[in-house]
Amino acid sequence: MIALVIAAALSAAAQQAQPWQRYGNAHYGFSTCFPSGLFKPQGESDAGDGQSFIAADGAEIRAWGEYVVDDDPKSQFAQDLGQLAAALAGKSGSITYRVDRPDWSVFSGKSGSKVFWVKAMRRGDRIVTVQFTYPATKLATYKAIPVALNRCSTIGTAAF
Repeated sequence: MIALVIAAALSAAAQQAQPWQRYGNAHYGFSTCFPSGLFKPQGESDAGDGQSFIAADGAEIRAWGEYVVDDDPKSQFAQDLGQLAAALAGKSGSITYRVDRPDWSVFSGKSGSKVFWVKAMRRGDRIVTVQFTYPATKLATYKAIPVALNRCSTIGTAAF
């Protein structure tokens, strides 16, 4: 038992010591960060809407933006997040935490052997989403990353 506690503490300390880099998306005016010692950028999408960062163990950070196209931005925001939550949870998974506000939402949960965390914000005519998924067996390695993503993500100069 003591060995597990020590291993978890060392893993968390190693994650904290990772260098972090910032990714900025000029098209949608947002930025986020990622631990560059663990995750490798996959290159911005052809549409210029965002980028994925993948770790060797399959963990992934995705960040993307989109324009509000619905006449009712709140409705589009809620609908987009509902669809994303359903897709991530799947038929056998569940959302274990969720907070919804008019201009932002955050939720997390588990589906099969994967844990997921998502935060999205609506600002003016833009919606920006940051999604993090990782193997449930790597909780000790990745549990602090959502906190960091929450702190470092911005739309324009506004905190996420």
